[in-house]
Amino acid sequence: AVFDALHFRKRLERLQLACGGFVLNRSLPADDECPFPEASLLPPDAGAVVRSALAKLAVLGAAEQQLADREQEIVATLMDAAGEEGVAMSLPEIPGGVEDLGGLERLVRWMESRKL
Repeated sequence: AVFDALHFRKRLERLQLACGGFVLNRSLPADDECPFPEASLLPPDAGAVVRSALAKLAVLGAAEQQLADREQEIVATLMDAAGEEGVAMSLPEIPGGVEDLGGLERLVRWMESRKL
């Protein structure tokens, strides 16, 4: 992702076009409000099936957290590359994609709702 972004910026520079920043698209949403699946979330009388399901969710949650951490490292690298005047941010998968003006409108509404 970083290589592609920096390569694209060099192409813009060769065309004498400005690059104001970078967007890491289709990222995992940063949702710190979601609890990590752990046994403390279960009632004391939770059965074996529920405990087994929670253990499986914990494996998925750990993998998702590793990916989210990697994406944050990428954004930090892009922030360094953008410099003081630039910006770098990650955006989640937008339902319906961002392939046309309607998609851009959904993206703007999502960004405005988060005051980005």
